[in-house]
Amino acid sequence: MDIADYYRQLGLRSGASLSQVKASYRKLARQYHPDVNPGNEQAKNKFIAITEAYKFLVNIAPADVAESKVANSTVPPTPTAPAEAVKAQPQAVKVTRKQQPTEDKQDLSAAEDKLKKDAYFELQQLLKYQRFPRAIALIEGLAQRMPEDREVRQWQAIAYQRWGRHLIGEKQVDKARIYLKKAVKTDPHNRALWAEVELGNWELGIGNWELGIGNWELGIGNWELGIGNWALRIGNWELGIGNWELGIGHWELGIGNWALVLCR
Repeated sequence: MDIADYYRQLGLRSGASLSQVKASYRKLARQYHPDVNPGNEQAKNKFIAITEAYKFLVNIAPADVAESKVANSTVPPTPTAPAEAVKAQPQAVKVTRKQQPTEDKQDLSAAEDKLKKDAYFELQQLLKYQRFPRAIALIEGLAQRMPEDREVRQWQAIAYQRWGRHLIGEKQVDKARIYLKKAVKTDPHNRALWAEVELGNWELGIGNWELGIGNWELGIGNWELGIGNWALRIGNWELGIGNWELGIGHWELGIGNWALVLCR
């Protein structure tokens, strides 16, 4: 899935600003959230798709430009002393948007920058074709080489989260829980990631509940099997009684025949 596809998931044109991405995601998340649409598989899949698109675009969408200038205003001159005239001169007022802190920004050499871009492309392909162990090995190696790079940590958290969700589908509950915890620990300030992990935990709880139902039904089946075996034993016992009575009848029949011979 390319960048344009992620924008289309949120109903936006390519290159939409960060505020548009956030506004569209909030609107669609409220509409398709599983709690609002219980039992609706289509709504759940749509929520997963828009969440994946949001967590990708929130890191690359361009910020809004909120910089404006207030033109100089002219003030009628008033007779003032020379020192006061200097203080009374109008000044231009410049309003700028507060920039987000660029902490954890790592200066990369040309070779490291190329390595990072190549690793990102390979990671995208591995995740696309669900080769999660190789994807995690790749991103963990890159994170060890660039431990202060914030983007690499975000990619690492996404890889953990995608692997955890796949494990939920495979019913590997304990392993899925481990990787979902790794995801939020690696990038704890990513709200979109928290929302996705919470959805995974919710599905994990549903899986445990279904597993409990399966065990309960298995117990019922074993109980019914025991009833069947008990009834089978009763039937065999009654069959033995019948055979024994049949033997008694044959013995009495022999006694009768013997008495008949004596009378003759």
